[in-house]
Amino acid sequence: MVVSMDCQFLLKDLDRDQVEAVTATEGPLLVVAGPGSGKTRVITYRFAYIVLSGKASPDEVLCVTFTNKAAEEMRNRIITLIGGDKAKNWWIKTFHSFGLSVIRENYDLFGLGSNFVVYDSDDQLKLIKNLVKEYNFYSISPEQLSDYISILDRSLDLDNTDFKEEVIEFYRLYKKALKQNNAVDFGDLIKLPYEEFSKNHSLREIYKNRWKYMMIDEFQDTDKVQYEFIKLILNERRNICVVGDDDQSIYGWRGASVENIRNFDKDFKDCKVVILKTNYRSTNEIINLSNIIAKDMFFRRSEKVIRGTGVVGSAPIVVEAKYQSDEADIISDMIKKLVDGGEYGYGDIAVLYRVNYLSRVLEEKFLRKKIPYKIYSGVGFFERIEVKDILAYLKFSINPYDFVSFSRIINVPRRGVGEVTLKKISDNALNYDMNYFLTIKEMLKNGELPKSIEDFVKVIDLLKDDSLDFSERVEDMIDEIGYYDYLKTLEGDYLDRVENVEELVRTIEDFEEEGEYNDVIVDFLNNVVLRRDSDEINENSEHVSMMTLHVSKGLEFPVVFIFGVVDGIIPHMRNIGRSNLLDEERRLFYVGVTRAKRRLFLSHHRFRKGKFGDMEFCNISRFLDGLKNIESVNFYRL
Repeated sequence: MVVSMDCQFLLKDLDRDQVEAVTATEGPLLVVAGPGSGKTRVITYRFAYIVLSGKASPDEVLCVTFTNKAAEEMRNRIITLIGGDKAKNWWIKTFHSFGLSVIRENYDLFGLGSNFVVYDSDDQLKLIKNLVKEYNFYSISPEQLSDYISILDRSLDLDNTDFKEEVIEFYRLYKKALKQNNAVDFGDLIKLPYEEFSKNHSLREIYKNRWKYMMIDEFQDTDKVQYEFIKLILNERRNICVVGDDDQSIYGWRGASVENIRNFDKDFKDCKVVILKTNYRSTNEIINLSNIIAKDMFFRRSEKVIRGTGVVGSAPIVVEAKYQSDEADIISDMIKKLVDGGEYGYGDIAVLYRVNYLSRVLEEKFLRKKIPYKIYSGVGFFERIEVKDILAYLKFSINPYDFVSFSRIINVPRRGVGEVTLKKISDNALNYDMNYFLTIKEMLKNGELPKSIEDFVKVIDLLKDDSLDFSERVEDMIDEIGYYDYLKTLEGDYLDRVENVEELVRTIEDFEEEGEYNDVIVDFLNNVVLRRDSDEINENSEHVSMMTLHVSKGLEFPVVFIFGVVDGIIPHMRNIGRSNLLDEERRLFYVGVTRAKRRLFLSHHRFRKGKFGDMEFCNISRFLDGLKNIESVNFYRL
């Protein structure tokens, strides 16, 4: 094979395993990428290699990952390598944004209008509660129904599930109601294209011929529907590369199937397998510990032993305290000492834990000792009440069939619309086959609604006025409804809520400046609904980052503390009895350990308060059993 000068320039930046993964472009390829092994580099260089060698143009390569942050980083890295005047049009997307693109291009096939909206989990729950009330379906809580719907969305066949018929029937009612609202939910973004591709041969062929190469990132996190979805649009060339690490498969609780990556080279008999074994992130001592933790994982490839680059550092430290409060005290003192020593700043440090409630005792100590911190597993910016109010106005302005958004904002600020009036509007819309916006206009004209609703109509018309910039319309709407005055009537920090609204306006302004859009409100809402909490994490901050082990996936920090490493927490009590769940707990712990670049601290406590106030003894996590004989780990009992 003759390699062009541009491609040779690319390859000189890579190690031997990475070169093998980048240049193996034809046919199915499985890249098993250990922690810190340059997974994103391989994907982006492989994309560039395919383009620079003339095998495909950038828009003939489909690249799918799981977070907006990862997709944006890939896009930016590829632009650096090959340039990119039309990079915005490249198919580098998350699974959900990819599915959304398919639905947007073929909305009529899915029984939707072009202005459909995507419901987030909060919108979904409100719709479920409406249906529960309408159909007197009180035998199962709305929250449990929401969980069941998510599980059914990940099912390949509704007729082969363990759910009772009443749950299946409610699922169908819910999906019908979504279409009546001209809306889809997160599950639909994958399930609808999968179902359409399964039965629509001509549509499937169009998408099969669109891309010459496919790359799937974080393949260990895919569920069965996502995997089948991808296989349906894989063409005869079968140029598919999947990248991931079964050692880091930690989302089984939300449907991810570790079997997808473990069986990929069995599903594709001629598959080439490349293992990236060099960890460029961590010191030898941290890598040695991670290998010890990983060696007992089920079905681990025997040839997968992660090595370092020879960087020697401090041994990981295991700290034992008497009580959980003492444990938090010790961690806060150690953080102060590290920062006071000048080698690290607060922004270099992360504290990880298995479950959210553990953050409370840490917060108390950090506040007392004036340690700046930020918790990243709480409510995301776009989930805050004041932000969701504004977004609901935007959603209704483009989709007047959206009853969930309409019912949220018709009384924001208060307009004296009660349950009786709301039902009257809903019944009229249904009886006269009109959307809710036209319905309230007609009812106002007939004197059937209070005059206070006229200002609601006015602001929706304002948001529809595309002679004004998008951000101008939003600012005018906020002023017109007196939203800042309304916020004063709510509980909570008024100034904090105002700052959030102002930040939303700035976000809209930034979005407007990024480029041209088919419909700026639609595109903005799509962008917002597909964001995740982890997209907002800033690893270059001036505060200690606090988060769950799950949220830490994909991140790295110079210093990592893992808090509460006791049996019953890590591994979690509910998962100890089943071997497959216990194995996922081990993988989760492994993910936490491998976030550390230079220093790693694992802490645990000997006693905790039981249900009846008595003290219970706590065993150190079984994942650390036998480590006291390992010279590269230091143990302290305080």
